[in-house]
Amino acid sequence: MEITAVDEIAARPEAVFAALTGDGFVRLAAENGAVAVPRDGDGPGAVWDLSFAYRGLARTVPIRTIAHRAPDHLAMTGESDGLRVDVSVRLEAPAPNRTRLSLTADLVPRTIGARLLTQSLRLARGTLDRKAAAALAVFARAVERDAAGRAVD
Repeated sequence: MEITAVDEIAARPEAVFAALTGDGFVRLAAENGAVAVPRDGDGPGAVWDLSFAYRGLARTVPIRTIAHRAPDHLAMTGESDGLRVDVSVRLEAPAPNRTRLSLTADLVPRTIGARLLTQSLRLARGTLDRKAAAALAVFARAVERDAAGRAVD
């Protein structure tokens, strides 16, 4: 099952990429009710422990960076309870100070329980896409505020 979202950001691709990696990833996780703890450095092969609550249970998912090509592509993968999630983020520059961010999350069930979960998520696909787009819009506005603040300094 694939969840996608696209948004335009009034900032350079380098600023958006920086907001998605390193300390930006920690802040992004915190803004969405999760805790991201880096195990090792940044870049390809970096591993983060992402902790969050889902359906009343605390979960920790190791997230591994599998592609880190600044400033246009970032890909990560993680697996928990038989559900693998592959996330791909692509950044394009349609104009000098604009960035189009395309997010794709592919959920791949590995167990019967995970298959049942993804089936119920398929029924709510429209809601999931809207929530992903809304979360991406919040992130985009935060990056725009940060970029505008740096431009003033």
